[in-house]
Amino acid sequence: MASKISDKQRNARRNIDKKHFDDKKWRDTHPPRVRDNVSYSAELDERRNPLDISCNNALITSDFHLPFVDWELFKNMVTVGKQYGIDSLFISGDMWDCDNYTKFTRLTPMEAFEEEVESVRFHLKILMQEFKDIYICRGNHEKRWIDMNAGRMGMKELFKLAIPGNYSEDYFNDHVHITMDDHMHLNQGDNCWLLCHPKNFRIINLSVVRDLAAKYHCNVIGAHGHQMCQGWDKSGWYRICDGGGLFDKNALEYLRDTNCYPETRSGFYTLIDNRILPYEGK
Repeated sequence: MASKISDKQRNARRNIDKKHFDDKKWRDTHPPRVRDNVSYSAELDERRNPLDISCNNALITSDFHLPFVDWELFKNMVTVGKQYGIDSLFISGDMWDCDNYTKFTRLTPMEAFEEEVESVRFHLKILMQEFKDIYICRGNHEKRWIDMNAGRMGMKELFKLAIPGNYSEDYFNDHVHITMDDHMHLNQGDNCWLLCHPKNFRIINLSVVRDLAAKYHCNVIGAHGHQMCQGWDKSGWYRICDGGGLFDKNALEYLRDTNCYPETRSGFYTLIDNRILPYEGK
C-alpha cells in the first residue's frame, strides 16, 4: 500500500520544482557575464583605478587650476619636497582648469585649451623630475572635460594629452597614477587619510570634511573649498583639513565677484609619519 504524501511534503516538492524552473529560466534569459556571476565591482575598480597607497612621507596638494597657478607657491612646494626628501606627491583634483569647457558664461575668456595642455605638460615635467610617484584623483574641473566628451573619455585620456615629450607613455603610466574617483586613500601606520575632492561646498570652513570624517571614520584632507585650515572631527579622534591649492586667486575670474564667501586661501601640506604641516600661500 503506497504511503500517503502529506500536503506539506507535496508543497515542498512543488516549491523545489518551481525553483529549478525559475533558475533555468533566469539562466536562459540573462547574458553570460551576469549568469556566471561576473563581479561588476571588480570591473568598476578596473575602470576607475582606485588608489589606496601606503606611504609615510607625502606632500599633499590640489587645485592648481592650470594655467592659473601661483608660480612662486608651486616652486616653494617643490623646494619643500626636496628639503624633506619627499618622493610621493598627491594631487587631490583640479590640476586642470578646463576653463573652455565650463557650462557657465565666461565674461572674460582666457587661455585656449591648447595653451592649457601646454601648461599642464610643462608643470608635469617639473613634478616628474622631482617626485618618484605622483597620485592624482578627479576634481570637478577635470569633470568638465569628461562631461563635454559624454563620459567616453576620462582622466587617463585627458592626461595623455599632456605627457611631457621626453617621457614615454609607459614610463608616464608607471610613475603618474591617475584615478577616475574623486578621492584617494593614504595609509600611514594604523591611520587612514581620505584625500578627496568632494562635490559638496559650504561657506563654513571644515564643515564638509568634518561630516566626511564622521561618515567614513578616518582623517580627511578635502580639496575644492580653497579654505586652507585644520581642526578635529566631532569625536576628537580624527584630524580634518580643508586644502588650499596652488592657484593664483588674482587670475581666477570667479574669485573677483563680490560675495560673502570666506576669504580664499592657498597652500599645501606635508604629511610625515601622521604629522601634518601646512604651508600657506600669499
